[in-house]
Amino acid sequence: MTIPRTRTGEGAVVLILGQADDWAVEHVSASLHARGARSMVLDTADFPQRMTLSADLSAGQLSAEPAAGS
Repeated sequence: MTIPRTRTGEGAVVLILGQADDWAVEHVSASLHARGARSMVLDTADFPQRMTLSADLSAGQLSAEPAAGS
């Protein structure tokens, strides 16, 4: 999954770090959605064994991919 760089606020995505089954993560995600914001949950339980994370700050991109061997 790659989040492309956009102009400020336009198409922005809020990155939520936490476990997907955490009530707080679900509440924050639902609250953001109710306000019209897009969000992505990065399940910290998957990192680093089942997922790698990389960022290219010059291109404004964040990528999350399955880890090798997963």
